[in-house]
Amino acid sequence: MNKMSIRWGLLLLAAVLALMIVVMPVIAAPVSKEGEAIVKFRENIPTTIYGIYGVNDIDPLTPDMALVTSISKGTEALVKEMERRPDVEYAEPNYVVYALATPNDPYFSQLYGMQKISAPAAWDTATGSGDAVVAVIDTGIEYIHPDLAGNVWSAPQEFTVNLGTVTVTCPAGSHGFNAITNVCNPAEDHYHGTHCSGTIGGVGNNGIGVVGVAWQTHIMGLKFLNSGGSGSNADAIKAIEFMIQVKQQGLADIRVSSNSWGGGGYSQALFDEIKKAGDNGIIFIAAAGNSGADADVNPMYPAAYDLPSIVSVAATDSNDNLATFSNYGLKSVDMGAPGVNIYSTYRNASYNSLSGTSMATPHVAGAAVMIAAKCDLDVAALKDNLMANTDPIPALNGKSVSGGRLNLSRSINACAIPPTPTPSPTPTPVPPPGPIASFRGIPLRGTAPLPVQFTDESVGKDITGWSWAFGDGTVSTEQNPSHEYMGPGKYTVSLTVVNASGSDEMIRSGYITVDAVPTPTPTPPPLAWFTGNPKMGPAPLTVQFTDSSQRSPPEEWLWEFGDGSTSVEQNPVHEYKKVGKYTVILTVKNQYGTDDQRKVNYIHVKDRKGKPDKEDENTIQE
Repeated sequence: MNKMSIRWGLLLLAAVLALMIVVMPVIAAPVSKEGEAIVKFRENIPTTIYGIYGVNDIDPLTPDMALVTSISKGTEALVKEMERRPDVEYAEPNYVVYALATPNDPYFSQLYGMQKISAPAAWDTATGSGDAVVAVIDTGIEYIHPDLAGNVWSAPQEFTVNLGTVTVTCPAGSHGFNAITNVCNPAEDHYHGTHCSGTIGGVGNNGIGVVGVAWQTHIMGLKFLNSGGSGSNADAIKAIEFMIQVKQQGLADIRVSSNSWGGGGYSQALFDEIKKAGDNGIIFIAAAGNSGADADVNPMYPAAYDLPSIVSVAATDSNDNLATFSNYGLKSVDMGAPGVNIYSTYRNASYNSLSGTSMATPHVAGAAVMIAAKCDLDVAALKDNLMANTDPIPALNGKSVSGGRLNLSRSINACAIPPTPTPSPTPTPVPPPGPIASFRGIPLRGTAPLPVQFTDESVGKDITGWSWAFGDGTVSTEQNPSHEYMGPGKYTVSLTVVNASGSDEMIRSGYITVDAVPTPTPTPPPLAWFTGNPKMGPAPLTVQFTDSSQRSPPEEWLWEFGDGSTSVEQNPVHEYKKVGKYTVILTVKNQYGTDDQRKVNYIHVKDRKGKPDKEDENTIQE
C-alpha cells in the first residue's frame, strides 16, 4: 500500500470517529448541593450533632431521615463524617434534579396525544372519578386555573404531618404541600407542574380550553422544584413523605404520583422513600429522561430505580416515532406515551405547547388514576395492566420492556369486569335486586379519642334500614353516623343495609386504627458550651465570654475564670490582669439538670512586650 492510500485511510477513519463523537449523547455528571448530605439514622433524628462534626443545620425529611448542612465542610467530607457515627445507617450527597421539559410552539392546539392513546374510546366506558387521587410532584399547580380548579384536591379537614422533629399543620381546604418552604400551599411559580396537571386531569366537557386524560379526578399539588425548575432529592423526599402520611390518615385515596423530573445520581434515601410509597399502594409514574440515551447504560434517576412500583415512560411523537430527545432502554424503560408538542394548561390561566418525557409521563399518570378509579387493582396489577395493553410500535421494539405505547381504551376494558347476564328462562318478571352495602370513614387513623365520620355509599333502590357495628361494642341505625373511638386498637366496622328486596352486609376488618397518645419525650438537661474572644493577648486582657449551650435553654450560669474570679451572668466580660494561662469552666443549670464544660489553658495572657511567659509564672493549674 502506498503512502497516499495510507493517508486517505487515516483521514477517513478520523472523519468517522469525529461523526461518532457528534452523535453520541452527552450524559452530564450528577450535581449535588455543596455542604449538604442526606442522612438516614437507625432510629429517630438526634439533637446532639448541632455545633459538632461541622454541622450548622438539620432539616428533618422523615421521622428518621434529615438533610444535614455544614458551612465549614464540603459534601464529601461531611458524608464521610456522618457515616462514622454509629447511629447513622447511611449518608449521601443531596443531588439536584430538574423538570424534564422544553418549551415549544405556544399556538399548537391539536391534542393528538389523546387520539394516540385511544382516550375517546375509553371515555365511552369511563371518564374518571373523584375517589382516586393523583399527586403531581413538581413545580406546584395553578389551582385556580379555570381548566383545573374543578379537579384540584382540597383537604376535607385540618390535619398534621410529622416530618421528624418538624410538625406541619395544614388547614381544611388546602391543596397540597410546598416542601421548599414547609407550608401547605403548592402554588405554581414556574409552569411545568401546571402543564403536567392539565394533561392528567384538565376538566372535561366544560366548554373551555383542553381536556385531560381523566375528566374527573382529584389532583394534589406537591411542590419541590423551584421557580427555575430545579430542586433537590431532600425536598423530593419530604414531598413523598407528606403524600404517604396524608394517605395513611385517610384524607385522600392517593393511588398515583406523577414525576416528570430527574437528573441526580443514585440516592439510597430517595430509593427507600419511593419504595415506602409503593408499599402504601401508590404507583410512581416517572419520566425516562431527555438525554436521548440508552438508560440501561446511562440510567436517569428516579425512573431507573429497580422498583416494582415505578413505571418509566419514554416520549413518542404524532407518528409513533421515538422522540429524538427521549431516553430508551430494553430493561429500564417500561413504555412510551405522546411527549412531543403537547398542548396543555399553563400559568396565568393560559395554555401552551411543550415537549419532553415530562409531557409523556402525565398521559400515563392520568390513565393510571382512571384505571384505579374504575378497577380495584394493587400497584403490581395496575402496572401490569398499563404495560400489557399497550399498542406495539416499531420505534419501541427492543427499546422498552413492553415494546409499546400507552392505549387507555385497552387498559380500561381489560380491567373492567363485564356484568354477568341474569338468565331468564321464563317470562316471569325478575324482582328488583337487593341493595349492595358500601361505606367509607374519615379519618381512618389517629390518636385516641378519635372522632370518625362514616358515610353510607350503598347502592340500591329505596334502602330503608342501616345497621352499623363500630367494632368497640357500640352500634347505630343512622344512615351517616359520627362515632368517637376512645381507646387504642384496630377496629372492624360493618354496615348492613335493607330494602324491600333483601339485605347486604359489608365488613371492613381492621378498618379504623386508633393509636395511643404518645408519651412525651423527657426534655434533656442543657449541654454546656461556650467561647471566648480573644483567647490570647497582652495583659491586661479583656475577654468577652459567650454562652452557646445547647439541647435545653439554661436558667443559671456559673463562670470560673481560672484566676479566682467568678460570674453568674450569661455572657460576661472579664479582665485578666496577670500574665499566664487560665482554665475556664462554665456550669449551666435548668430544671432538667446540670452540665459543665472545662477548657484547660483556654486563655493565654502575655506580657506587653509579647515575650513568652515563664511556664510557671502566674499559670493556674487545675
